Amino acid sequence: MVRWTAPAAATYTVIARFVRRSTNGLQSAEVGVLLGAAVLYDQWITNDVSSAVSVTTTVAVAAGDHVDFVVGDGDGGNIQLTRSASTPRSTPSPSTTRPVR
Repeated sequence: MVRWTAPAAATYTVIARFVRRSTNGLQSAEVGVLLGAAVLYDQWITNDVSSAVSVTTTVAVAAGDHVDFVVGDGDGGNIQLTRSASTPRSTPSPSTTRPVR
């Protein structure tokens, strides 16, 4: 999981891309973006459907709110199959945020 904490109350654009790295065609992984307990995005990445998924959404947050970028392990408890890249950006003030690494 990668967590981003809002530095200030604002409206932010959240951009995330999840890429499946496994070469085993039978494995998949669930990926998601959460704002606190609210699910903003939830998708399975599978070899036969898509090896990468992206999401862009806009959220209003209070200072200290958390956006979590999560990756489940593969079916049957296999190894983690994906990695995520995400960039929350403030709509009113882009210079106040940094990409999540």
